[in-house]
Amino acid sequence: MAGGSWLASLCSGFISDAFGRKKAIMLGAVIWVIGCIIVSASQNIAMLIVGRIINGFCVGICSAQVPVYISELAPPSKRGRLVGAQQWAITWGIMIMFYISYGCSFIKGDTASFRVPWALQMIPAIVLFFGMMFLPESPRWLATKDRWEECEAVLILTHGKGDPDSP
Repeated sequence: MAGGSWLASLCSGFISDAFGRKKAIMLGAVIWVIGCIIVSASQNIAMLIVGRIINGFCVGICSAQVPVYISELAPPSKRGRLVGAQQWAITWGIMIMFYISYGCSFIKGDTASFRVPWALQMIPAIVLFFGMMFLPESPRWLATKDRWEECEAVLILTHGKGDPDSP
């Protein structure tokens, strides 16, 4: 997983700059689901390793782009708290996954005790993918692509609370 994460951290900026922060995060969620499917359906060590590398690729993309996306949307006075809350949520997710994995270790059967936790990891990725559909693109990315009307609309929505005359 660490290898895939390292590889993605090298190219996540290019992906994000080309397609946008929002689409890069959504791409990461899709990659995570693909990796989880491969890992939970693995028939041998090679398939397990490939799935973990794919999952690592997603971690590299999302761990680099989610804080950027949050920072570019959030008002300056709340950026630190929101990025901190994102990291705190990751920590809670790790703890919850630990206890799910521990609980699944008591499942009787050949491989269900490891397949179920890895399959359940798809749920947050699916929620992230569909949740991102309701969020705007980064105004900074829109500005770099000369999409000024969309950039202004996002800033009015996020910083002006919907008021186009807001200072």
